[in-house]
Amino acid sequence: LGVQLTIDTVHTFRQPDRWAAIRCQSMRYGAVIGSTEGTKRLVHRRRPDGSDDKSFFSMHTALAFSASGWKVEIGIPLAAGVGYGRMAADKHFLTDVLVGAAAGFGAMQLCDK
Repeated sequence: LGVQLTIDTVHTFRQPDRWAAIRCQSMRYGAVIGSTEGTKRLVHRRRPDGSDDKSFFSMHTALAFSASGWKVEIGIPLAAGVGYGRMAADKHFLTDVLVGAAAGFGAMQLCDK
């Protein structure tokens, strides 16, 4: 996830209208973090490993997909890898990851990159 966010940030800073790109990135990440945290506080779904009740939905996956637009051919597979990693680590169910991916894609639609 860190690589994906870093590359997205570098891409943002290289845009001709840097300040518009920074605002867009802030809106995307803010929407993902806000919607994820709000949903986690309402749903209270237990994680597969039983560590807490903040499984639904995957913020890591949502952030990765919201940052995947810098180069879709690479960004989408990286984001999918983040989602798979969250399931492999027993932190999320498939539905948590799928909803996270949808939230990330939705955040990408907030503004043009």
